[in-house]
Amino acid sequence: MGEVFTEQCVRFIGEILRQAASAPVAERVFHLVVDRLSRIYHSQACAIILLDPRTEFLVIKNSLGISYTFSKQFQRKISTGPVGELVWTGKPVLIRSAAEDTLVAAAVKLEHDFASCALVPVASDHRSLGYLHIESARVGAFDERDLPFLSLFADIVALAQVRASLHEENLRLERYDRETGIEKYSLFVQRLREAIENARRFGESFALCVVDVDNFKEILRVGGYEQSKVFLRELAARLKADLRPCDSICRFGVDEFLVLLPKTTMETSRELVGRLRSSVAEESFAGGGVRSTLSLGISLFPADGESVDDLIVKGKNALFEAQRAGGNRVHFSHESQGILK
Repeated sequence: MGEVFTEQCVRFIGEILRQAASAPVAERVFHLVVDRLSRIYHSQACAIILLDPRTEFLVIKNSLGISYTFSKQFQRKISTGPVGELVWTGKPVLIRSAAEDTLVAAAVKLEHDFASCALVPVASDHRSLGYLHIESARVGAFDERDLPFLSLFADIVALAQVRASLHEENLRLERYDRETGIEKYSLFVQRLREAIENARRFGESFALCVVDVDNFKEILRVGGYEQSKVFLRELAARLKADLRPCDSICRFGVDEFLVLLPKTTMETSRELVGRLRSSVAEESFAGGGVRSTLSLGISLFPADGESVDDLIVKGKNALFEAQRAGGNRVHFSHESQGILK
């Protein structure tokens, strides 16, 4: 690695941050990030790879060392392999020698073979946006000491992307999601903080559920964007109808939701989330043309954490385990729980 925290690096970071603050346009920030990282590490290639909100495929938003044709044609599904684990759980991928770690190297490869590589997540408010990819023709070009530095650039990417999204959609002026009619994350997280305060005050417990549609990509592929919007709206209404009046639900991603179950024990939450899963599996959506199932990850307060961050992270990790087990499942983060079929 060498000493990358030099005067030049500080100047690069300042330059990028000034650009990020000056205008709600992400593309210029993305270009500066990949250009400056490529200079610092003398990399073979560097790319910002983000989720397309309309298709939920990973696409290359900006890159150096990768051809225009490859970048335009690139689409990667989120799987349960190294890239899937990176996106879902935020665990970086570090390959010191591709020759010694051939399976992982093949899974994350872009256009060219490489000798070493690092991937760090791009995320905001625990919502995965994608990842930052940098590779080198030299073995051992990256190690654990590089990950915090690369994550700093990934955070700047997330800042630029979120700021651009806020500007384009005017999210600050809306409390509810247009497509589904349910709460947005900003309103929901206020309720979650209130639930934590109340639970601490009265010695209560509650559950947080992270929900993901198992076959959304197939629904989008077969029925198209319009049918997928109808499905998401009807799904949100179905979930909301199955909840208690005291519960809350918000949209967390394209086909992801967060559900807050206040004043809920482990046994009660098991019953409630099981009902959500069964209800959706038995339902037909979009005029009977769509069937679907859900994967659900559950974290419990205070057993799995006593902060918003801890509960969401544990819930996302539990969701990843439910998906890895095949989907249409509920998985509890609490270690005494297994997978509920």
